[in-house]
Amino acid sequence: MNRFFLIFRISKQNFKWSFIKYKNANYFLLNEQDSIKVNSVDELNKNLQTIEKFVLSHASPEQIKTTVVFDDDQLQGLSIKTTNVKLAMPNNIAKINVKNELTTKLENSFNLNFSNVLNYNPYLYKVTTIEDDHKEYDQFPLNKPAKSLEVLYSVLHADQASDLDNLKKLFNNYKFGQVSFNIKTLTLTSHLKAYDSYNLVIDLNQDYLAVAICNKGSALKYSKTLVGSRKILNRLSKATNLKANDVLNRIKTLEQNPTYSQNFDIKNLQIIKEELNYFLKDLEKFIYEFVDLKQIKNKIEFNVIAFSGVLARYLSNNFNLSELKHKRIQTLEAHQNLMLFECSDLSTTGALNLANNYSIESMSKIDTLTSHYSINPKKTPMQRLKDFFVINKTNNL
Repeated sequence: MNRFFLIFRISKQNFKWSFIKYKNANYFLLNEQDSIKVNSVDELNKNLQTIEKFVLSHASPEQIKTTVVFDDDQLQGLSIKTTNVKLAMPNNIAKINVKNELTTKLENSFNLNFSNVLNYNPYLYKVTTIEDDHKEYDQFPLNKPAKSLEVLYSVLHADQASDLDNLKKLFNNYKFGQVSFNIKTLTLTSHLKAYDSYNLVIDLNQDYLAVAICNKGSALKYSKTLVGSRKILNRLSKATNLKANDVLNRIKTLEQNPTYSQNFDIKNLQIIKEELNYFLKDLEKFIYEFVDLKQIKNKIEFNVIAFSGVLARYLSNNFNLSELKHKRIQTLEAHQNLMLFECSDLSTTGALNLANNYSIESMSKIDTLTSHYSINPKKTPMQRLKDFFVINKTNNL
């Protein structure tokens, strides 16, 4: 049976959607609409009615998986927590029916430990065999010998229920099949599932900065602050008397030629580079506190530090985290080798990873993982966020 994926991207006052067919290990784009303006719930409902009519002309609800991806600043009080569920294995084998038991036990625990759960994702399976050997897997260890199985989950929840509940009710009113909800940053972390060890995602969106530590594509620690690229570009525009697009063009010049020799606009390039260096220094302080550098220094090494957003290439080229052990810094890229359409939206391809259980990016057999290190924070490291982004030389961004 063919599978269909409906992806919504919700941001301030507009949304976009994509309807995608999965057949023979390939993705086919059936329809999409970008930047639909929405000023009221009634207007949103009218759009959803039109979309429902289209998707049901191609698939039954049983064939559809829908993911609603919110920009992180659209929901308040977001946080990531980790939890675990443990079960004894009948006949000492991990059978497929155990998955449903794990989900039921996990969701029952939400009433006790979490409020307003938006999303959850398993990131580690720990098996104890009848010989009391301990093994770890990043996928469900189907048919593996197991006396007991412990599953570690990453749980995204919100402090405030009202907006989230209303949004869930709104989308669940339509015949969109199985509907799940997520935020942009957690769809981005899914692109790092193939990388071993711990990775760090830094997304400088238009109106916020979000950071997440992830392991095997699942976020273990998360935070955001309302400092985005719009604010930074506005500041640079004022400093140079250039329009935002002209500032971006000069940033691209700095990406290609950091010394900007023999350039006609050396003065403005100097101003932009200087201001961005101030931002990079504050960003470095922000990251060190977020990861709790004192706790993890010399204990773990980040494999990849990945940037996304309009300034991703400049930041990845110039970011220096000398105190934090890491292998490389890069821009975030999606694996699109089996995408039969152009898709530059990393959150859409990330949502497909999660909805389709990484069918494109992970087709290998289940292998045992190496050792696992806990990074549970001693405290929330976001107490002085605004102070971190104060540029000492001038006003705040």
